[in-house]
Amino acid sequence: MENRSYFGCKVTQRIDNETVPFFVFHTRVRDALQWVGIKRSREYEEGTQRILRESRRKAIARFLARDSVNTIPNNILLAFEPNQANFRSVDQQMIACFNGTDIHNECSPQVEWGFLEFSFEHNQPDHLRPALIVDGQHRFFGMSDFDQENLPILFVCLIDAPLKEQAFQFIVINSKAVRVPADNAKAIIEGVDEDALRDRLLKVGVKYAGISPLLSEVNDLQNSPFLLIFGHELGQMKR
Repeated sequence: MENRSYFGCKVTQRIDNETVPFFVFHTRVRDALQWVGIKRSREYEEGTQRILRESRRKAIARFLARDSVNTIPNNILLAFEPNQANFRSVDQQMIACFNGTDIHNECSPQVEWGFLEFSFEHNQPDHLRPALIVDGQHRFFGMSDFDQENLPILFVCLIDAPLKEQAFQFIVINSKAVRVPADNAKAIIEGVDEDALRDRLLKVGVKYAGISPLLSEVNDLQNSPFLLIFGHELGQMKR
């Protein structure tokens, strides 16, 4: 049996007493690989996750390998089922340490600093591990496959979350995903070096301004038999 204790903050977002709180923290991805698991809907009746797609997992690792400054800043959503983890508050000690500073950013008493503590057995089956992935399985496993660095990773963990809460969050997250409108994207990139942005996006396989990453690579690679064959057309598209 191995024990873990992670420092972070517990957030109770709604004032309703039935609200499931969540804990926000970070650790190294290969550390988390030991205690994060999955219940897949095809394998277990109570599972919420879809089958892992190896192509998407590998795409994450490739994205990180393409450029040394590429990052994945968004969090992985986990769930600790009832009685799997314990929150130990150190809020009063933190207040004393930072006397005169609002360490809750005006969110007290709904934000509380402390430690999330839990135990696990080595080599536990995925579905029996203390923390289960609700959203972000491809990002998590893709980051763990990236062997050049043991990356810090951000987690938001539902605490004492029953299956119905896990399923609810999974469905809401995956049914509300929308593509960013073109006008919004243009507003976001206004004032940046568009050529550098385009090249970086193409490098990681993201289509930009109607240019296919594959077409760009075939046109630009020095050892490509089609080097610059699409040069004029691509030049017009890039402008």
